[in-house]
Amino acid sequence: MNRRSVLACLPLLLLPGCWLYWWAGGLNPGVQPGRSAALLLVVGCFLAVRLTAVPRAALPLLLALAWQAASLAWTPVPELGLLWLVERCAAFTAALGCAWWLARDDGPHEAALAIAGLGILALTAATQTGLGVSLALGQEAPFGNVNFAVGAALPLVAIGLTRFLHGGGARWWVFALAAGGVGGLLAGGHLGGDPNRAIWLGGGVALATALVLRLPSRWQLPLIVGGAALLLAAWLAAIAGVGDPGRLGAGSAFRVHIWNAALEALAGPAAAIGHGTASAIAVLPEQPSFAAAWLSVPSYAEHAHSEPLQILLDGGLVLAGLLAWALWATIAPLWRRRGEAQAAALLAAWAAWAALALVESHLATPGGLLGTALLAAVSWRSGDTRILPSPRLSWLAVLPALMLAALIGRELAGDGGNATSIETRAAHRLENATGETRLAEFTRLRERLGPLDQVDLQRARALGMSGQRQEAAACLAGHLDRLPVDAEALRLAARMRLAGAGSPDLAAAEARARQRATALLAAIPENPVNRAARGALTAALAADDPAPAP
Repeated sequence: MNRRSVLACLPLLLLPGCWLYWWAGGLNPGVQPGRSAALLLVVGCFLAVRLTAVPRAALPLLLALAWQAASLAWTPVPELGLLWLVERCAAFTAALGCAWWLARDDGPHEAALAIAGLGILALTAATQTGLGVSLALGQEAPFGNVNFAVGAALPLVAIGLTRFLHGGGARWWVFALAAGGVGGLLAGGHLGGDPNRAIWLGGGVALATALVLRLPSRWQLPLIVGGAALLLAAWLAAIAGVGDPGRLGAGSAFRVHIWNAALEALAGPAAAIGHGTASAIAVLPEQPSFAAAWLSVPSYAEHAHSEPLQILLDGGLVLAGLLAWALWATIAPLWRRRGEAQAAALLAAWAAWAALALVESHLATPGGLLGTALLAAVSWRSGDTRILPSPRLSWLAVLPALMLAALIGRELAGDGGNATSIETRAAHRLENATGETRLAEFTRLRERLGPLDQVDLQRARALGMSGQRQEAAACLAGHLDRLPVDAEALRLAARMRLAGAGSPDLAAAEARARQRATALLAAIPENPVNRAARGALTAALAADDPAPAP
């Protein structure tokens, strides 16, 4: 089997890892399905031990990784920051290893990459049906939920769509029809789950880029720059509040509010250096716009749901500049050869990647990192390279592989993992915990992940049950200032006030929260996701004499 065949079979290669995660999830609650792509990142790292040359994009990427490593010193969530850093180091090394591995085969690899992307989307669509259960995959394979699968695979599919538009023959007609069918099913939510409208965005941008690259060269750059400017303007207009994102669904409204929260967080020194790797989960709840996001979709935000904003939160303008340099070093050689079908296809893929990056943080997941690493590897394979001072340096590739393998082992054994895994395990441990144990668990969870959405509310309850009333009032006051639309917190504050267990600060925080909650309730429309939260908030605001605490 040649390298192109192996690449095309990538979806099948992911299945053993998916089964491993589901098996481990049955033993240890909290193991999150859809993270098995991390195993292939480990394999890709070992491919890099034979390197003798690296692409020009490696230098800015190495500097970017070094900056993210330095930011662990000031991130509020160092445990998550370390996981993200190791995963990104592994993805960078895997991209180098795959570029070397693919260079050993003379044939073009773009077709195999497109087939792999289509296979991942097809497998994702299949898991929305009974086939997911029969394959022991459930609904989150191979890259997690549909959003992350689309972000990882659609840029690869864009390669095949571009070859179709460039007259690739009958096989590309078949590919285009299959991609349209699978994409339509996922975009419409016809197999279950929420519709993924990002497919229209990424696919449309890819097709538009492919068509522009068939025009005379004098038109290409102005049209691409103009199209990118229009897309960016539309994104900024949504952030500025033009139009009603709620018409596209609760998820779209949630994203717009989260983007505003991210911009609010980028004030002062944070604009230059960021808040540290993986900091969004702890920083976003502290921003005024987070309450509006929570009332749209009652949930915490593990990331910024936008790659540019996530980059700025992680490392500020320093990190953004380094990554922009790396992206240019990757794309510039392709642009110079854009008259070739392969180069045009890869440019369309990167255009789709950039469009999807506006609406999701795909590099926060192993699947998104793997898809980007493969796209970079194929782009680098025929690009300019610089010789390493010594081939022995390539053995450093083993380090991220070993570190990621250790973190994967810890995750599968029932500890560590991403934020969702940590929070789920904490909730499992709290099911039958005593009062003292509950307080210790909530305090530890707060230290590991930040306030999330309701951790401080639970801590306030635990503090009150342990007799620490002043600490409970202070904790609840801070929670109401962060999340004034939390009906449970408003009811608890009212009960503490009536029982004489409150404080002047808590009374002031309750008054501010009621005022803000009333305004947000009027501004944010009801949807199927937030109906229960809105109903509870309406009742809490209307209650003049809350019932006594049980």
